[in-house]
Amino acid sequence: GQKMHLAIDLLSHKLQGKSKLYLEILIQVSIFFFALFVMLIGGYRLVLITLSLNQISAALQVPLGYVYLVVPISGALIIFYSVYFIKDAIRKLKEQ
Repeated sequence: GQKMHLAIDLLSHKLQGKSKLYLEILIQVSIFFFALFVMLIGGYRLVLITLSLNQISAALQVPLGYVYLVVPISGALIIFYSVYFIKDAIRKLKEQ
């Protein structure tokens, strides 16, 4: 991950040392919870609703639930990377 999915760097350029790492952790925790509640849980509910309603894509002729699976899958990947970045920032804090 290159941390390019969401740019929250207004303060990070002005901070140094531990303050910058604490901000990094705060940002990654925020991203984690957004991905968990909105993308993973909300996306899963969206998939279940569209599958239960038997909605079909007009162009592809496949159930829309399968198309919407990309939302919870993306949420899971973002959660994985945010946990990785949080662990990395905590490791860097311990080294200082």
